[in-house]
Amino acid sequence: MKALKIVGVVLAIAVVAVYFTSDFFIERRLRGELSKLINKDSIGLYTYDFSGLNLNLVTGSIRLKGIKLYPTEAALDSIKNPTNSIRVLVKASCDEIKMEGFEIKQFLQTGYINIDRFIMKKPTLMYLFNSKKKGNKNSIALDNVLSRYFVQADLKYFLIDGASIKVHNINKDKAIAVFNDVGFHLSHVHIDSTTIKRFSPFDYENIDFSARQLVLDLDEEYTISTGKMHFNAKENTTDVSDVKVSPKHSRENFARRHKFQNAWFALTFKNLAIRNINFEVLIQNGDFIIEKLMLKKANLAVYKDKTKPEPPFKKRHLPVTALKTAPFSLSIDTVEVKNSTITINEKSALSNQVGELTFNHLNAHIYDFSNDSTQMKKNKFMLVNANFKIMKAAPVSFQAKFDLTSPTDKHFVHATVGKTDATVFNKLLSPLLLVKIKSGEILKMDFAYTADDNGCEGKMDFEYEDFKIDIYNSEEHDKKQGLLSLAANTVIKSTNKKESGSYSQGVIKTERAQNKAIFPYIWNAVQSGIVYTMAPIMSDVKKEEKATKKGTRKN
Repeated sequence: MKALKIVGVVLAIAVVAVYFTSDFFIERRLRGELSKLINKDSIGLYTYDFSGLNLNLVTGSIRLKGIKLYPTEAALDSIKNPTNSIRVLVKASCDEIKMEGFEIKQFLQTGYINIDRFIMKKPTLMYLFNSKKKGNKNSIALDNVLSRYFVQADLKYFLIDGASIKVHNINKDKAIAVFNDVGFHLSHVHIDSTTIKRFSPFDYENIDFSARQLVLDLDEEYTISTGKMHFNAKENTTDVSDVKVSPKHSRENFARRHKFQNAWFALTFKNLAIRNINFEVLIQNGDFIIEKLMLKKANLAVYKDKTKPEPPFKKRHLPVTALKTAPFSLSIDTVEVKNSTITINEKSALSNQVGELTFNHLNAHIYDFSNDSTQMKKNKFMLVNANFKIMKAAPVSFQAKFDLTSPTDKHFVHATVGKTDATVFNKLLSPLLLVKIKSGEILKMDFAYTADDNGCEGKMDFEYEDFKIDIYNSEEHDKKQGLLSLAANTVIKSTNKKESGSYSQGVIKTERAQNKAIFPYIWNAVQSGIVYTMAPIMSDVKKEEKATKKGTRKN
């Protein structure tokens, strides 16, 4: 009996010893097999380490602590070397990685990784890149990290929680992008030796991405930041709050930094939403195919100091050509802008004062915003419909139609302006032209014209009454020039109403200034119609018409 007890104790001790030593040897082998997956050969770019490994064979759980993945010294030298192809490296660390339901025996026998749950807590990732090098497949981070021993991995549930991500340009020695408090959830993930060569290195059932904040520092003039971000691949929704494009300098300091006229701007969106983006096409080709883009409560402020000289001539493209020159394919079925504001300020070279023009309560839709040839075959026109108020007072309805297939940017514009007290425009006219509207009411303005890259022609119906202006001295801005004001009011037609016998329809005709964008082009077209109607003696179009008639009579 005593002998049996001794044998039992010995067997128990042996079982315990086998259990713990098997864990020890399996742990050593597992550590070795995991280590083999990281690329460490003669051209390897990375090395990795972890401070602790807890293994439970019964539950198939593994807990790694103090994980670090970092480039080798040779890799860091390679990314700086302009003669090789290494453009991107990754540096990462993580407090803890927890794996549950890990088929450890299958992994040790076949190299296949099957895990029920994979959780990374508070990882930090630094994405290093050399902006002077062109990207190629050797720049793909995961393809460089994993060695030839990697076979495949299947994860039912993958979670990154509380991550910090930085994108670092080694040429500028600064982080150009920072993601804070990132959450990344993948379901039913599959990775193999084929997928890791792609830009998106895995197949998946769903992706759910969130971040508390994003900060981009791309150049010397502006930073871009956001509030909360959220993306869900299954629902195909992307939402970003509190988007800001913020200037690093005040508008006055910005102007002082530039020799020539240059536009300073600041832009905010309360919310930016994308619906139904073709994520697979974006991942594979870098092309953007989007069903709907929504911008809520956008606020754009623009400032230009016109006391500075004009910059050297540079042709500015109109919208269609600008779209065609984009380095990627873009197709958005609908762009929706809600309850937005545009404020334009210009410092006048004439008065040294700042004029202001505002577009308030702006609501707009843009349809078929595209440079994609396939999409243009379905619909060759881009349409713009907008409603807003100028200077918080003048109601405007605006429509434009752009031919996406036209080599000369052919387009059509139509707009109406409702009843408005004309004196609201003094904030713009007084500083820029030293002209003040003393009285006058816009009854209605309706204009339409056809335009291309060379010029535009159209008609304007502009009804108004009781217009009177004052002209001020360029030296003493508050001093009215009585004689000049009298002469101007003599030249200007004070009332233009259809029921009167003296009503005249305006003619829109102007050449396009090739160094100006679409908005100055629209203003020049409108201005030509206003001058033709209100002061025909000053209209270049009217002068051309008179010269033509005179030549005809002479012949």
